[in-house]
Amino acid sequence: MCVFIVGTVEAEVILQYFNTPWKEVEARMPEVAEAGYTALWLPPPFKAGSGAYSVGFDTFDRFDLGDIDQSGSLPTKYGTKQDLLRLMEVAHRFGIRVYFDNVMAHNAGYLDPNTQVGALFPSVPGFVPQDFHIGWNGTGWQKFADWPDWQNEWEVLNRNPFAWDIANENGDNQSFDANGLLEGVTYPKWSGIRHPGMTERYPDLGLRINNPQTGDTMHPFADKEPFSDVGLDGIPNTGDLGEGNGKFDFTDLNSDGQHNLGEASEPFSDTGVDPTASTRRTAAWGYGDDIYNMGIRSPRM
Repeated sequence: MCVFIVGTVEAEVILQYFNTPWKEVEARMPEVAEAGYTALWLPPPFKAGSGAYSVGFDTFDRFDLGDIDQSGSLPTKYGTKQDLLRLMEVAHRFGIRVYFDNVMAHNAGYLDPNTQVGALFPSVPGFVPQDFHIGWNGTGWQKFADWPDWQNEWEVLNRNPFAWDIANENGDNQSFDANGLLEGVTYPKWSGIRHPGMTERYPDLGLRINNPQTGDTMHPFADKEPFSDVGLDGIPNTGDLGEGNGKFDFTDLNSDGQHNLGEASEPFSDTGVDPTASTRRTAAWGYGDDIYNMGIRSPRM
């Protein structure tokens, strides 16, 4: 006799619970659990621009959870840091996960008395004026017009009418002039670091396609071509280095972290990164280029 044990599949049921103090959410946790919810979706937990009056999306200090007296209050709109920690402790006792919402690219601003007179600048910890889409009016920093020119693509994409928008583009961001003051040219910005060994998370800058709507250059995400995880010898079940590790292995001769012409590799199908459409079976999409197209941060060598 054969006995089959069938496991159950449970889907997460999330309750969006906004505009409610942390203490009240905590007090209602038994009701939330009894109703069958397994997770909570809560508003931003950190200090926003208007302190206890802000719902949280005009980000001010990402590390102030209601324990620093700034922006006009100690607590956030929802309570103190201790209230929040208590809420999470109780939620976890009921087996309920907690997710927080936030918009990391937006920041609040206010008149900072520590700057020069009339200089309106979002004194957000860790930032300088040039990190934002703001401009110099001759005597101080100011936000550009609340609403963009809807015929100007750059303004539509980069000007945020509700808060201080971080100018986090790099190189040719066309945000400021050479002195970092005026909108329209460049200013060096902070840049992220690529996660090592996870090239699939990044666009392949060696592939260049044109946006059919704007004509701008675009870079598709890569690591989409099928490969055989049999190791560098190309023969399965030989215990070769890299066999069965779930990653595309190749001899990185120039140590650039990407597969280049002439570098030996595991067998792969040179389909390009999107063979689902016949119009994308081209070299611009990596089709037939003898390279396993990987997400990279610089043009191919």
